[in-house]
Parts: sequence; structure tokens; C-alpha cells
Amino acid sequence: MSDPSIPRYLDYFEIKDSPQTQGFALVQTYISAPTLEQNLDSGRTFTEAEIKQIATSILEILIYFHGFNPPVIHRDIKPSNILLGDRSGNSVGQIYLIDFGSVQTDAAKEGGTMTVVRTYGYMPPEQFGSCTVRASDLHSLGATLIY
Repeated sequence: MSDPSIPRYLDYFEIKDSPQTQGFALVQTYISAPTLEQNLDSGRTFTEAEIKQIATSILEILIYFHGFNPPVIHRDIKPSNILLGDRSGNSVGQIYLIDFGSVQTDAAKEGGTMTVVRTYGYMPPEQFGSCTVRASDLHSLGATLIY
């Protein structure tokens, strides 16, 4: 996807330093912007119009990913995975959705292996049972907007 709201993936590699530090890493373009969580922690407040801008931007990204066959489900939408670029005028600024490392497709479920991503407070109940659907991302986005 060539969308300015999503950092582009550049590369990937496997980490095999020791049994305790094994994993898979994705390399993305760097975006110099604070997270929604950092904005809130620093005392920034958002108007209703700004919250609607954030919601609309993230929903547009989700519509794109959920439209794939099989759908691509983010599974970890939360304030620390939303970046807010430079604010301009009445606009909240450029909005980015990051951390697609938890993404899952329905095809991956058929393979029999899954990792449950757990960010309590944002994770929908069905994700506890490893049953993630498109609406799971909407639940997480709603909890994020309330936060």
C-alpha cells in the first residue's frame, strides 16, 4: 500500500540471538511524530472535531485493510499506535497508524498458529479466545477514542 497514513515497510529480518531473544522484526520508514498517547500524557486535549478527524482517518485505513480477501486485521489499535503529525490550523494534523506487527489475516488462522495480542483496555473480548474479526479493530478504535 502506498498510503501516506501508513509507514512503508522496507525490510524484515529474523532475530536469533538466544532462546530468550528470538523473533521477527519489520523495518519501516521513520515518521517523526509523537503518539496519541504521548500527546495526552503531555496534557494535550482534543476537541470533538479533532476526535472525529482521528476516527475518520483510522477508519479509512481500516476500510482499506478490511477490504482485502482475506481481510487484514490490525489487532492492536491503541493510543501508542497512532502518530499525530504537525498540527495545522483547525486540523489535528497528519494521522498515522503504526505497528502492523500484530496483523492477522483469516488465512493465517487456517494455518493453526496464532499469537494473541493483549493490550488490556483496548482488546475486544473475542480476542481473548483467539477469535479476531473486523469488528475487533472497531472495538479497539472506539476504546482508543474514548481514552
